[in-house]
Amino acid sequence: MELYWRSDFRAELALFAFVAALVAFAAPAFAKTKHAFVVGINRYENLPPHAQLKKAVGDASAMGEALKALGFVVDPPLEGPTRSEFFSRWYPFLNQVREGDTVAFVFSGHGVEFGGANYLLPRDTTPVREGLEGLLRSESLPFDQLLADLRARKPAFSFVVLDACRNNPFRENGRSLVGGRGGLAIVGGKDSFVMYSAGAGQTALDSLGPADNSPTSVFTRILLPLLCPPGKPANLTDVATEVAKTVTALASTVGHEQTPAVYFQLTNGPASLGHCQPDKPPPPHCIRDPNDPGKCTK
Repeated sequence: MELYWRSDFRAELALFAFVAALVAFAAPAFAKTKHAFVVGINRYENLPPHAQLKKAVGDASAMGEALKALGFVVDPPLEGPTRSEFFSRWYPFLNQVREGDTVAFVFSGHGVEFGGANYLLPRDTTPVREGLEGLLRSESLPFDQLLADLRARKPAFSFVVLDACRNNPFRENGRSLVGGRGGLAIVGGKDSFVMYSAGAGQTALDSLGPADNSPTSVFTRILLPLLCPPGKPANLTDVATEVAKTVTALASTVGHEQTPAVYFQLTNGPASLGHCQPDKPPPPHCIRDPNDPGKCTK
């Protein structure tokens, strides 16, 4: 009887050790991570003065801090990368992403639409003239390629912010060399939520005028506090609706038409980026001055 009890105990102990080893081995595979890749470009070395930006880097920095507060592992934001510098950071970033992770991609700078496709512009992009549109793919960061790169890593969810709907940088003497009058095409992918700072064919405001001293663009300053509401995770569909309504109203005060757009295709229910971490304060909440919609009262 004693021998039987010891044999049974040893069998149970061996089974427990085997199960524990399996759990320990499998745990990392189920530990999902949130990754963020953030880019901001103000200065374009080969483009004319009217194509230079003032607040794109500030937008990227502020978005990076907001994503950190939401628990994302944020690589240091890329400020003004060339095409080569972008991809030298992009592919190592993708290698960190595992199936089932959450990914955020933020680009603030110039982008153009041509033939229904979007092309984000690195710092060293050169003006592309009519008849040479094929250069866009080799000179730019093709958004469809970036989306395909992300999908290949099989994340559970991708959150994308394209604040790249500014004026067309390829305009000369009032004429568009390529890319129309500005703005981006509204495209996305499965299990993704893509926010655009302006609708198709529209351009996004950097500011509301000379007296607007905010370090961020109109779109970003409205988006930031909505991503991290106190006490509960934000529903991204509600966020996009509020951003569109508020930015449209603000832009109209300076006679500009700008209604941020969104594309989403969700198979796993409502989209949320989760709670803000208690040890990382959310971006400051902006309460609008009713007499001056471009100004925060605190």
